[in-house]
Amino acid sequence: MAFLVKFLVAFCSICYELILAQSLSAFLENTVLRYSITIGLYMFAMGMGALVVERRRGSAVCLLWKIEVALTIIGALGIPSLFLAEHLLSSRWFFALWAHGLILLIGFLTGFELPLVLRMVGEKDPGLRHKILAFDYAGAFAGSLFFVFFIYPLIGLVPAGSVVALLNAVAGLLLVRSSWGRDLQGRGPWQIGLVVCLIAGVAASPLIEKALLGLYLP
Repeated sequence: MAFLVKFLVAFCSICYELILAQSLSAFLENTVLRYSITIGLYMFAMGMGALVVERRRGSAVCLLWKIEVALTIIGALGIPSLFLAEHLLSSRWFFALWAHGLILLIGFLTGFELPLVLRMVGEKDPGLRHKILAFDYAGAFAGSLFFVFFIYPLIGLVPAGSVVALLNAVAGLLLVRSSWGRDLQGRGPWQIGLVVCLIAGVAASPLIEKALLGLYLP
């Protein structure tokens, strides 16, 4: 189960990175600059998250579950918030500050994931850590391909954020149902409710995207 969770969270991580980079390219132009800055900030924030999480004690699975819930909510609301920020904030600089702050926040939370999964696996079998790394790389590779060839071309930017957020919610549900789930007793129904809400959000995302685009189209 840990391998599937790590595959999913790595898949979601690279998709968030690509979604944010594509969003900034659309709003601020200069695609190469936006992708370069997004990747750089995201990797920096991931490093800071990994550094901070090493100082955290307590249940690794509980903290990872909280991270997945946070990423689910932020991921689902992140792209709509960019549309609204661009529409409401009069200054291009304020919008850029908001957008890059979102990159740093998602990257920081994502940086918690790999160390926490390694800690969870290490408690049972330290020899599995290299396999966790392999699934992490495989998930990132799969996410990059699926995003560019299927997710973005077929459903667009706003629905893509909702779909990736749903996958994050599923990863949290898998944690609840896993052998580590004894530390998450009582959170199963809440997690299932979150998944159901995200499914509804995915279904409604084309309408949400249409409404957001209506802010710019006469």
